[in-house]
Amino acid sequence: MKKFLMPLRGALAPLRQLGAGRLLRAVLPALVRGKPVQISRHALLSLWQQYGDREAVIAGEERVSFAELADRAVRLANVLHDHNLGSGDSMALLTGNNALWFEAMAATTLLGMKMPLINWHLNDTEAAACIRLSGASALLVSDHFLNKIEPALRESLPLVLVDGRHSDGLPQLDEALACAGTSLPDGAIGFSPKLFSGGTTGTPKFIQLDRSKLLQRQSTGLAPDKATLLRLVWQLLSVPALLKLDRIQDPHSHNLRSLVCSPLYHAGGQAAAFPIFLGGTIVTMEKFSPQEFLRLIEKERINWTFVAPTMLERVLALPETELRRYNLSSMRVLICSAAPCPANVKHDINTLFRQQGNPDDVFHEFYGSSESGPVTILLPEDYVVNPQRYHSVGKARAGDCRVFDMHNQRWAKAGQTGKILLRSPSVYALAYGGKSEQEMRKHFVEVNGELWYDDGLAGYLDDDDYLFITGRDKEMLIVGGVNIYPNEIEFVLKQHPGVMDAAVVGVPAGDLGEVPAAVVSWRSNVAREDESGLIEFCKSQGLYGFKLPRQIIITDDLPRDGAGKLRKNEIRGNYGLIS
Repeated sequence: MKKFLMPLRGALAPLRQLGAGRLLRAVLPALVRGKPVQISRHALLSLWQQYGDREAVIAGEERVSFAELADRAVRLANVLHDHNLGSGDSMALLTGNNALWFEAMAATTLLGMKMPLINWHLNDTEAAACIRLSGASALLVSDHFLNKIEPALRESLPLVLVDGRHSDGLPQLDEALACAGTSLPDGAIGFSPKLFSGGTTGTPKFIQLDRSKLLQRQSTGLAPDKATLLRLVWQLLSVPALLKLDRIQDPHSHNLRSLVCSPLYHAGGQAAAFPIFLGGTIVTMEKFSPQEFLRLIEKERINWTFVAPTMLERVLALPETELRRYNLSSMRVLICSAAPCPANVKHDINTLFRQQGNPDDVFHEFYGSSESGPVTILLPEDYVVNPQRYHSVGKARAGDCRVFDMHNQRWAKAGQTGKILLRSPSVYALAYGGKSEQEMRKHFVEVNGELWYDDGLAGYLDDDDYLFITGRDKEMLIVGGVNIYPNEIEFVLKQHPGVMDAAVVGVPAGDLGEVPAAVVSWRSNVAREDESGLIEFCKSQGLYGFKLPRQIIITDDLPRDGAGKLRKNEIRGNYGLIS
């Protein structure tokens, strides 16, 4: 019964957040539009307009109401429409975590356009390559990122709008909006942000969903039957209820209040931004700071957020006096993903929030990818019942997850490590911009005539189907014929009171092939130990034999990307650990 009720609760979550009366007032006038698409887009705009002075986005000192957001979104939609852009066209966006992101998202969503999100950490060559790969016909860019847009690209795009004073001769956004219409132009509707995946070893892949591919794969027998697909969609509907989107409301503003501290070009940023569709107030951080994270939770009464594990580690590394300064009682759901989170970090962040006034455990986790969406979910009730589940990433609640034994070509038994394979509605419609269907097939494993998405991770399922990730296939070390996953060594090193962060890579080692070496960043308030002391610590924590690092380098910081993932190629090069 619970498996049936949870998706139903999830489907009704928007109704509970928006309110039946407000939703009715938005839908009834929109009914005159006739077609469902037109009803939807006008009803969405009406909802935002009804919220009026309620804060939609808080970005530093800037506080934008829903009325202001709706007005600027409609004006931008008219600017795009006047340049013959509409449903199916693309406007790339290169900006930070700010109100502009939400204005652009609202405008393109109300037109049915795509909005490829460009990573602002890329260099000029990479950023330009991504814009071209996305097939964008327009670009909206903040003026401080103009240096990433090469002259040839500017000239080839029919429309480039610049937000800010320094437009370098290009049209300024505010001037264009001042002259634009204020009635919603013709168009379609569709969630517009489009993500890129990867990029740590080359140009990122542009992720697109082509639903026609789903039908093609069904006809060839390589996708699940319709009943299974409907079940996967039904499971996905559970997510809003599992993450309490139907129950969270601030007692003062009577809505959900979300903190965006991950880059909005990343899937995690989308998770934190989504509540704006439910009338939620979004508070953005341009750059993550552990002190500012805690301060904003208290000041803005944050009750929902998404973080990467390294963010939580930096919070927990703050001095005790800093940790004790803030009231954290407002938080209800803190979602973690993007990389495996150590069990002690999950436990300690719950302890911190409880110490600072929260009545409940707040840590939630999901595993999935930009391509699949969330698949497994870890809930507080999971690890309260069995603390060993702190080491897991939950169980498959929003899709299917199984572990495949590649050596014997069969599904792995409980406790047996193998390749993690996923099924969700989006993976069967997956397409990468510029990639052929043959190239796309390389990201799937065929099992019993069906395609399963391969995210490149290894792990195992326990007897209760909780997933435990052991590492990434391409990072696995083979030491004297023994498979070793760096994650296990990294987690042990981070238990040391002086280690802030750790990266383990393989280095050449004669007849053994390779051996593990580690680079660790050290906490400034802890006296440094030498390499031998850290190796003895690893032994005391149960590492032995080939799993012991043969070399440990201590540094001040380790490079991570905006999603919180270690840049291991950069680490190898910086410290001469070339394998």
